Amino acid sequence: MVLTLGRLPWAASADRGCAPLIAAGATIDWVDGEGVTPLILAAFKGHRALVQRLLAEGTQTELCDQWGRSALDYALRRDETDPIARMLRAAEK
Repeated sequence: MVLTLGRLPWAASADRGCAPLIAAGATIDWVDGEGVTPLILAAFKGHRALVQRLLAEGTQTELCDQWGRSALDYALRRDETDPIARMLRAAEK
């Protein structure tokens, strides 16, 4: 079982649900070599259900990657009214 939780396992979990990774003890705020977290990757890829689950688990929304971008920054690249951007803004309040 892979529990290093790099990009591939978290990204792949978006379609199947991340519950097994979280149940196995995955660190939801794991950071890769570029500063990317599961939340940043999910926001970048537009995986709304995964963002919602990570927020429910208490992920940190303020973390930024090596380029200084947060999950909200990536969601806003799509549009101010992007559903993920709205979720992230609500979570920051």
